[in-house]
Amino acid sequence: MASKQEIQKVLDSLDRINPCPGCSMRYRVGDLECPRCGADLYDALRDWAEELLESLAVSEE
Repeated sequence: MASKQEIQKVLDSLDRINPCPGCSMRYRVGDLECPRCGADLYDALRDWAEELLESLAVSEE
């Protein structure tokens, strides 16, 4: 089970998801495409998730 600190780290990281590469629109929870221009956000979300997992792994060591 995740600790309170891990949960907070996830919540704090939501604002670090890179904006849409097409128009700089910020991510909204649940969107996989930019609501403004329709660009695919999958790569930005994958990058964010990878960074988050790496930071969680470092904190466990």
